Order: sequence, then C-alpha cells, then structure tokens
Amino acid sequence: MDWRLAASTHIRVADASAFFALPEGQRGIFVGGGGAVRVARLMGAARMSDLMLSGRVIDAPTAEGWNVVQYVVPEGEALAKAKAIAKAAAGNAPLSNYAVIHALSRIQDMRLGGRPVRREPDGLLHPDEPRGQGAAASLSGKARRQGGAGEAERRRVSTATRSAVATPAEAEAGEAPRAGPIAFGPLTNSLGFHLRLAQIGAFEEFFAAFAEDGLQPGGFSVLITIRESPGVRQGILANALKIKRSHMAKIVQGFGEAGLIERRVPPDDRRAVELTLTEAGQRLVEAKMPKFLQHERASAAALTPDERHTLFSLLRKLNGL
Repeated sequence: MDWRLAASTHIRVADASAFFALPEGQRGIFVGGGGAVRVARLMGAARMSDLMLSGRVIDAPTAEGWNVVQYVVPEGEALAKAKAIAKAAAGNAPLSNYAVIHALSRIQDMRLGGRPVRREPDGLLHPDEPRGQGAAASLSGKARRQGGAGEAERRRVSTATRSAVATPAEAEAGEAPRAGPIAFGPLTNSLGFHLRLAQIGAFEEFFAAFAEDGLQPGGFSVLITIRESPGVRQGILANALKIKRSHMAKIVQGFGEAGLIERRVPPDDRRAVELTLTEAGQRLVEAKMPKFLQHERASAAALTPDERHTLFSLLRKLNGL
C-alpha cells in the first residue's frame, strides 16, 4: 500500500512482513500526495528527512516505535485486526467519534491570542447519546438519557467550555483552564467574533441533530442549493456558498458516488460541470428537511419572530443576498 494513503487514516495496522521507505530523494523527486504533511506529523520531520535522504528502509516494529503504525500483528492478520478495531469504534457514541477524529489532530496547534485553548469534546455530545465510557455513565452504571432540562444543561456546558482559556502558566503546569466569565475587550463589538460564536453554536446543534445521518452543514447546504437551483454549475455553487473549489469538488464527488447527485458537462463549456439531484438525492433532502427546520427553530429559540426577521434581513444585506 502507498504509505501516503496509509498516513491519511486514523489508525494503522501492519503485519510483521511490512516495510516502509521514502525513496523520493534517491529518485530526484519530492514526496507528494500529502505525504509531506501527513507522514511528517506521524514520525517527525527529522526521521522523515533521514528516510528521504539516506534511502533507509525500516521494518514494522521500528515503524511502530516511530508512531507510523499503532499495531503490528503476525503476517496475514492485519485485515482482521483492522476490522476488529473498526467494529469497536463503531460502537461508540457518534459525536464522540466525531470529536476524536476531527479535534485531536488539530487541538495541539490551536491558539487564541497566543494562549492555548482547550475545548471539552463532552460539551458537544447530545444528551440522548449513550456515553458508555463517559463519567456520567460510570457513576450511574448506565448511559444517561436526558430531555428537557438536560438540553438546556448541555447548551450551558457547551457555551461555558468555549470560555475555558488556560493561562501560559496553567498550560505549562498542565492545569485545566479556568471556566467562567472573561473579558473580551474590543471583541464585544466585533461583528466577526459574534458571527463566529453563533456559527459554532449552530454547528454544534446541527451535529447533535444529524449525528446518526452522517450529514454535515456544508454538505447539506450543497444538496439544498442544488435542489433549489437544478443545473447549477459547480464553480458558481462553490462561490455562492463560500466553499473552496477543491473542497467543493470532494463534496460533489462524494455525493456523486453515493448516487445523490448527477454531474453533466455542458456542451458550451467542457471545463464546467452542471449539478442536479438524483431521485435518491431528492428523497434524502425531503426526508431530512423537517429535522433541519426543527434544528433551525431551536437555534434561534432565544429570538422573537420580529428579532429573527430583523436578524435575517441584516445578514442577507451583509452577504449581498
């Protein structure tokens, strides 16, 4: 298997016969396919430079010691081990898996005003999700199931964790960040700051509502917009939704492979792609629309109808819609 592809996965299993090398330096080329980022994250730039410059080949046990793989198993047993790990992970709460996959790889480099920031993934969990390994489950002996007041508490916890900031001294000492009100200074009147906090809250609510559906805000926005604008060109759609064209291409490819989108090259521009929902795509959007509208109402529950109307009018004006 191409090492760069393996480096893009979350957990890697190698059998005892595996070996690893980066011969690009010996061939007068440079590592591509994201390897310069992913492989270096795993083993470090110094070891990666060694392999590329010297042509050194390492075996599976060495790769395990260098954090390239997490498991080394007897020859021929790697696939079975990988399936067992995947099955175990599939039994976790979906949002716990989401937090692990998307947060851990980024959290080490997160900075806010030069100060380390830590957000508690538990604050993202839906109260109805089983927390088999969570503190509440351990204390009660069963997965906690809440409603009503539990939803309000989850929002309170999620909001509070956004304000948990560690001082440099606390970070170096390994202490937990202090929770509670903090001063934001000029950020209090910063439009971008408040829009960002509102977006984070809306996304958290979206992931909680659609955890079992595997949908993300950007992807569902793409499906809705294609439904409302059948035949829209991919580049125009990317610009309208402020999604990078490279990322839009991946979204469209994924939906196309899932049978949700039809792609057509128009005769007047062979470089363009026109997008239309398939019948399966139409059914998916229609089936999820009630939940989406319910999520939207919950996100703006603190606003009166007049305030909601005013807010949307102002946002549309800012966005030129």
